[in-house]
Amino acid sequence: MLLRKVKKNVIENEKYVNSIIIKVLILLIVESTIILIFFDKVLPKILGLLLGGFVSIAFFKILYLNIVVAIEKSEAQAKRYMAINYSVRYLISGLIFFIAAKSIYLNIFTCLIGMLSIKFVFYINNLFSFIEERKNNSVRKDGKDEH
Repeated sequence: MLLRKVKKNVIENEKYVNSIIIKVLILLIVESTIILIFFDKVLPKILGLLLGGFVSIAFFKILYLNIVVAIEKSEAQAKRYMAINYSVRYLISGLIFFIAAKSIYLNIFTCLIGMLSIKFVFYINNLFSFIEERKNNSVRKDGKDEH
């Protein structure tokens, strides 16, 4: 029974992670479209955006997998494991920004925007959740939701 519940939670977590990744991909498409419409010399901007976006997606998925592994460890082992993985992701981010700054084929600013795409998706999700919650609370206060 407990194993079935754990597997159900893992499946729900996987669905959530995948839904966030899909939303990031949609956001990257929207951002790329904005770049195509409003800017000139778009190739470095779009390549920077895609590099940053795909790196942030990879980091998000790796973070999820690291958390799954860390849960099974003791507290001290989990802290060390997560700190090491955080440091590696931090160093890779620095390397990505260094490459974007030195390359003529990448725009460092759009690379930064791509790296922040995960955060943007979380902010947008929270905004929609807040609006939905406010809408539901106002319906209940009006008495329309009473049984």
